[in-house]
Amino acid sequence: MKLSRALAGLLCLVLLLGLMPAMPGNAAAAAAAETPARGSGFDNPLPMKLGRRATGMISRELPVVYYEVSIPAYGRYTLVSGGLEVKVRLYRQDRTWVKTFLPEMPDGGGSVKLVDEEFTVSKKGTYYLAVEASGVKKAGSFTLTLSAASGDATPAPATPAPTPRPTPSPTPMAGGKQPGAVLPDPKGALAQSGKGLGTLKASNVIRKAGMAWPESAHPYENDTDQVWYYSDELPFTTGYRITFSADTQLEPYFDRLYFYDENNVQLAFSDGTTTYSYFTGTQLAGKTLAIYHPAFYIRLVTDYSSTYYGFRITALTRTAATAAIHSVNQTNINTVRVEWGAVPGAAGYALYRSATSSGLGYSLLRYTTVPYATVTGLLSGSRYYFKVRPFVNSAEGKVLGAYSPYKPITMLARAAITAIVQAPGNAARLTWGAVVEAEGYTVYRSRTSTGTYTAIGSTTARSFTDAGLSSGRYFYKVAAYRMNGGVKVHGLQSAV
Repeated sequence: MKLSRALAGLLCLVLLLGLMPAMPGNAAAAAAAETPARGSGFDNPLPMKLGRRATGMISRELPVVYYEVSIPAYGRYTLVSGGLEVKVRLYRQDRTWVKTFLPEMPDGGGSVKLVDEEFTVSKKGTYYLAVEASGVKKAGSFTLTLSAASGDATPAPATPAPTPRPTPSPTPMAGGKQPGAVLPDPKGALAQSGKGLGTLKASNVIRKAGMAWPESAHPYENDTDQVWYYSDELPFTTGYRITFSADTQLEPYFDRLYFYDENNVQLAFSDGTTTYSYFTGTQLAGKTLAIYHPAFYIRLVTDYSSTYYGFRITALTRTAATAAIHSVNQTNINTVRVEWGAVPGAAGYALYRSATSSGLGYSLLRYTTVPYATVTGLLSGSRYYFKVRPFVNSAEGKVLGAYSPYKPITMLARAAITAIVQAPGNAARLTWGAVVEAEGYTVYRSRTSTGTYTAIGSTTARSFTDAGLSSGRYFYKVAAYRMNGGVKVHGLQSAV
């Protein structure tokens, strides 16, 4: 009985001890077991300072060590490792992967491969470095130093020279053609591939017009899809010729530059041999593109790896629709009819006239809403030059487009008879001087100097024989003519 009671008491004591709360020492031990080690992940990284060496230990319990570092500005930076052979992955603050650094054998030789690489950071901010063993040895201590490429913590220049890199063999483009050099100033027609850009996000489009030419950052950002819009916002613009700087450069193949028209249709370019639906590497360096649209988009798409200088436009010239004058025809002694091609979108046209071909003497004759005009009061023998400009109406008045090339005409001058002599066979032979732009001459005859002169013949020569005359006195006149729609249009008749 005493033994049973003792066992029962002992059992009660054990039960009571099991129900008691844990002692403080036990709580600390349990908490320590649940707290992750520093450097074990994005949420618990070790601190790293730019330009200072960080040390770490990779072990079976901590196979990857994470560091957090603040980079104050974009530019060129250098990452160097020591000790254990490791590889390093670089991440942005949002934990998107940027770049992986792989160890290489040092130039001076050695038994351990190390990371020693210069690279570009395109955006300031907080970054993470994840370090793990990459060699045969999977545990040990290492060092890691991230510093500005200049050797201190100052950012690299805003426009660093692009770092040369070998260009990988490009993947064949549509049609099996390989990318290659673009010939300077291509003149071939711009083809539309039919691939649409889709609806552009408002935050993704930089609307630049007028003199603000599209230009990327130098260097541009990683993992970006950025679009620039350009239009000079002038009437009658039909296209542009765009020249890119000699240092324009993208990461070969992986980063690309696309072009789209005002309707978001992707454009293709041809140098006569190869068609390009996008550009990469140095394909646009120092080259000129012809775009036959009043507005265009430039789209830069980059991946997570290296960045280069980007693109810069050094010259952008506008091409504009103008009303080419088809004809200037003389319709009578002092009148001409000017006709030109219609310009889409034009509300009307302004007609100009000058006595010289230079642009200094052109004066406005009139505005018209039709592509033709009649001009009267012109002087015989005078030369005139005509130009025309399309216009649109706005709240501020008429907005004029570009001048057309000039179209000249010389009004037929008065012919001058140089000689009239009697010829054999009761004939009279007339000769006269040449008239500028005359296509022929008509000869007129009368029996009296003030009588009615009747046309007796036409010739393209500058002489005429009037045969079969009877005895008596005859009077002659000559007038130059030009053809207009199958009809002879004469200038002034010569004096008697």
